[in-house]
Amino acid sequence: MTHHRTPGFMTGFSLLLPVTLSTMAIVLLAPILPQLL
Repeated sequence: MTHHRTPGFMTGFSLLLPVTLSTMAIVLLAPILPQLL
């Protein structure tokens, strides 16, 4: 394992993080939203 930080990894991570968070939010809120509405 090398510790050099590649720009491609940071770009992919910054793009992947919001997608992962939004997916988790949708999965967590899916059972709750019908009750709120």
